[in-house]
Amino acid sequence: MLISEFFENSPVYRIGGDEFAVILEGEDFKNRAELLAAFDHQSEDNQRSGKVVVASGMAVFQKGSDRKFRDAFERADRQMYLRKSELKELNGKNIAVNA
Repeated sequence: MLISEFFENSPVYRIGGDEFAVILEGEDFKNRAELLAAFDHQSEDNQRSGKVVVASGMAVFQKGSDRKFRDAFERADRQMYLRKSELKELNGKNIAVNA
């Protein structure tokens, strides 16, 4: 699975349908920005070559401002939908170039 390849030191959970959540731990958490950038780049490459594409979103639980885990999850979900829109736009550009 593409997600497990990038976030190999953290558990991956299927939370419904085609949605997954990763709870970053240890080195994955420490290197989260670099891992997410590489993951996003791979999804863009996959889209260009017709392979599996995954829209991602990430949020860190913020003590003091987040009252429950769900707050961070909802921020990550919003980020995922923004990323999904970006990937659709990229796909439209690829179609125009290939037409």
